[in-house]
Amino acid sequence: MSYTSIAPAHEWYCVVLPSKFNPKPIVWPVAVWALTEKGDVVGLISVASGGPDDISKNPIGRLITPPPLAVIYKHKDELAEAELESLNSEAKSLPQV
Repeated sequence: MSYTSIAPAHEWYCVVLPSKFNPKPIVWPVAVWALTEKGDVVGLISVASGGPDDISKNPIGRLITPPPLAVIYKHKDELAEAELESLNSEAKSLPQV
């Protein structure tokens, strides 16, 4: 996917909506908003490339669109209590790709 521009996403979050497979919310900070060539605006999240075994040997950070799950973007002020707890509960493990 190509982007025509990006802008900072200060205090915005990507919230994975709860499902029967994932009853607790997952919350990732949005690093930037990106405008696609089609005119869509998407939030990009930070990930670490590599699996859990090799990430410590070769950590590479990059920005990607969220995984193909049901997500919603929320400003920090809009986060529900459970979403804030999810955000603060762990030292947020980044998605691995």
